[in-house]
Amino acid sequence: MQQFLDTTLGGLVLGAVYAAFALALCLIWRSTRIVNFAQAAMAMVTTYIALSLINADVPYWVAFLAAIAAGFGLGAVIERVIIRPVEGKAELNAVILTLGLFMVLHGLTAITFGVQHRGFPAPVSTNAINVGDTSIGITPFGILTIVVVAVVMAGLVVLFRFTDLGLRMRASAFNGEVSRLLGVRVGRMLTLGWA
Repeated sequence: MQQFLDTTLGGLVLGAVYAAFALALCLIWRSTRIVNFAQAAMAMVTTYIALSLINADVPYWVAFLAAIAAGFGLGAVIERVIIRPVEGKAELNAVILTLGLFMVLHGLTAITFGVQHRGFPAPVSTNAINVGDTSIGITPFGILTIVVVAVVMAGLVVLFRFTDLGLRMRASAFNGEVSRLLGVRVGRMLTLGWA
């Protein structure tokens, strides 16, 4: 029974990590109608930025915010410089671009940060939680992961269903021409979706 509980809880945490990447893919899809195959590479770049800052003795949460800002900027630049020129053309063009971007980001990251395996420090304990004499197969870091992904998911639901910004982003993705006629700055919405 203990092994079943440990495996289930470990699966929930790993599933939350996969869900976080799926949320990022869904965000870009819902706001731009493009599948971003470079999503994992973009996340890797921002993770290396955070790790470099942490290794330079920058506080963990400052490095975390810097990585978020770097990811925002990276997404905006990619949309403006790489994706925007193929907007309105065959959908396959954007797919090929994101696949190529995946390879370019992997190569540049290997050149910049090296290829050796590195661990990323956790903001909270990674030791299993003990209840009495029994060790439960989840850590405070695992609980934090699940909670953060759930909060981000709820935030995206609120953004796309209940805010004017979310409505403008969806409208820009589904029909840019009509959105422009209604006064929506489609270019800005697409950039924001990638950011």
